[in-house]
Amino acid sequence: LRKSYPQCKVFMVGHSDGSTFLGATPELFLSKRGKELKTVALAGTIRRGIDKAEDDLLATTLLGNKKERHEHQVVADSIEEALAPLSRMFSMAPGPSILPLKNVQHLETKIQATLQRGRSLMELLARLHPTPAVGGAPKQDALSFIESNESADRGWYAGLVGWIDGAGDGVFGVGIRSALIRGNRAWAFAGAGIVAESDPELEWNETAMKL
Repeated sequence: LRKSYPQCKVFMVGHSDGSTFLGATPELFLSKRGKELKTVALAGTIRRGIDKAEDDLLATTLLGNKKERHEHQVVADSIEEALAPLSRMFSMAPGPSILPLKNVQHLETKIQATLQRGRSLMELLARLHPTPAVGGAPKQDALSFIESNESADRGWYAGLVGWIDGAGDGVFGVGIRSALIRGNRAWAFAGAGIVAESDPELEWNETAMKL
């Protein structure tokens, strides 16, 4: 995974029942060093091209796609809404750039903040999670809908994976592009953001690319 996805955060977490949760997540959820915070809005996806020319064309198509930009903006707005009130300085890139991975390309907007005094990493995690990318928006309405209508058990999928040190600093990623391994069986997880303009077949194909 490290070799195939150098831009991702690779993780592996063992459980007392002998199962292992692992993956290569492209989504930095939160990085905190003292009062300095970094995160990203990551939403909007298209495939990779067979050569640089097609790759660049697909990237341009993604940047200009209204549906994908809307999906991305919902995530970016929710992060700003959650973090800006806790920050002395909040800075978001003026627009998304392309994050190319081995199998897909994403829209990514980088975000930085200088926190107010006394803001803890655990407070930030609780305030941000889940973002619309995995939990929907508006948050409470979306989570209630998911609980009532989603038949699959997510388990640790889309949860947070990371570390925290004695100073209260740490790095967390979102447990997507992941799998649970138990004995000789594995359950692989991937998803897609659904908005009003989503085409079911295209969203299905997107999850297949991610898997």
